[in-house]
Amino acid sequence: MTMVAAFVVSMSGSSTQATSWTTSPNKTRMDHENEMWNTMAEDNDQDNSNSDDGEIWQGQVLKRQLYTPKYPYPLWDYDWDGRMTPETTLEAQRESEEEPIVGTTRHLILIRHGQYHEHPKSDQEKTLTPLGRMQAELTGRRLAELTRKTLGGGDACPIKTLYCSDMTRAKETAAIIAKHLGDHVQMAMPDPNLNEALPAPIIPVRPDIDAEAEIDANRKRIEDAFQHYIHRASGEKASTANSKQENQQEERHEFEILVCHGNIIRYFFCRALQIPPEAWLRLSVFNCSLTYLVIKPNGYEVVACWEISDIWDIPILLFQCIMALSGLDPIIQTLLNHLRGTKHAKKYRERNTIIKNNEIQILDPFKLLPIIFCSVLFVASNCRA
Repeated sequence: MTMVAAFVVSMSGSSTQATSWTTSPNKTRMDHENEMWNTMAEDNDQDNSNSDDGEIWQGQVLKRQLYTPKYPYPLWDYDWDGRMTPETTLEAQRESEEEPIVGTTRHLILIRHGQYHEHPKSDQEKTLTPLGRMQAELTGRRLAELTRKTLGGGDACPIKTLYCSDMTRAKETAAIIAKHLGDHVQMAMPDPNLNEALPAPIIPVRPDIDAEAEIDANRKRIEDAFQHYIHRASGEKASTANSKQENQQEERHEFEILVCHGNIIRYFFCRALQIPPEAWLRLSVFNCSLTYLVIKPNGYEVVACWEISDIWDIPILLFQCIMALSGLDPIIQTLLNHLRGTKHAKKYRERNTIIKNNEIQILDPFKLLPIIFCSVLFVASNCRA
């Protein structure tokens, strides 16, 4: 029997450690890869366990607070949510390239709460401002519009459940949004694990933020929340197209909303895309913005991020409200309907459709026209003055 020796070298301080193992022709390439990565992960765990609890990593942040991925970046962890099946391993999908995995695709819309009163000390007093309530109303209207749309195959995009954190501003935002979604949407109990906090060290370092104690108190809770909400569909066995025909399994889509906070959304976004979560503060998330994640059943196309902190429709919906009150709305709608009906407009919309195949269509370039029209009127009135 042919024996092959492989070595992985890991650096621990100034010493170099070599780990070896043997492989046989009976093992597949995936077995070799898994063996190598597991050894590297064990070396990382050993380095972390031997590190000083207060050690500063690279002179910037506490080493014990850093997130340690199973495999070193930029490698992808195909069992990132602990729900990988024999059909969804990398090796299985390499062997069945012509047979896509079918099952349930999860659509997660993460929404930051509306603007709130920041100065009171107690959470109960940190209620939404009038602007924050308007933001939530407009976001609810937008989601209601999206869920009413039927897409290419004629299938609707219903929202299954609405979750929120246990903080006042998030609960108020969720309650306002829920009014627009209908009774079919289940309103879950507020979840304290979604409450706002600093989720991970900040790189590049912010000397003005004293983060160490808050991160220690909350990072496990926030990671638990990520694992609870961000994962491929549970309770079913993903299968290939051939086995789909045998089992009569259909492709399905589930839509869920999480109303929570900017730091939580940024941490979830980084973890879902397997980006170092210490980069979370490099992202911006606006009040009542939508961050849209799609998790495929194969778990390896894995998390497609259509939007992060999208606020596209809020100024447009506000403008439409003003037009309706001023009596100009019928004129604007007639113009838009005419432009949408032209041959060129239809081709442009087909080319610029972002979401297809039972996924929400978010971008409508023709919604820019009211803003352009309003801008022209504003400039004309100023020039006349």
